Amino acid sequence: MLLKETYKELAELINTNIAEVKWIDLWANQTEEFEMEFPFPMPSVFIELNSDNIESIGVLAQDINAFVTFHVAYETMAESYSGSYNQTTALAFFDILDNIQKTFHGRHSANFGRMNRVAVQAEQAGTNIVQYAISFSTIIRDYTAVKGYEKTELQGVAVEQEQEPTPPPPTNNMFNVNL
Repeated sequence: MLLKETYKELAELINTNIAEVKWIDLWANQTEEFEMEFPFPMPSVFIELNSDNIESIGVLAQDINAFVTFHVAYETMAESYSGSYNQTTALAFFDILDNIQKTFHGRHSANFGRMNRVAVQAEQAGTNIVQYAISFSTIIRDYTAVKGYEKTELQGVAVEQEQEPTPPPPTNNMFNVNL
């Protein structure tokens, strides 16, 4: 399915371009209840794919007007207040958000159209977890339901081209008109 390939490509782009990210996964509200989740290292990026508008474009193909949201979870005990001795460490999650912006804004591929950042939001997470969501709009063209036809050669069938038909003989173009 095309959404699976889109997810895999997005994850690979994060893995390749943002070295500080230690865990990439499909979003399933993993940061809501840490004690119930499989443990994962941080900083983490969770990818969420949504759409509220899908348009049919013919022959069963569709354009999925998608929102790709990257949930960035960053664990820190550092203090972010102005003047704190470890403020740089506390605010390092902003570097990850900037790198996501650099990696995806304006990017397109065979799996998705040009991405455009449309939102950045703080999210609630654990007590020492800073979490933000950065969302992009894009179009994913889905050919999943399009009927596939294979070109094949027919055995034992010959196709002959017809000759041009012979034109009819000329006729007298005079008409009898009774006045």
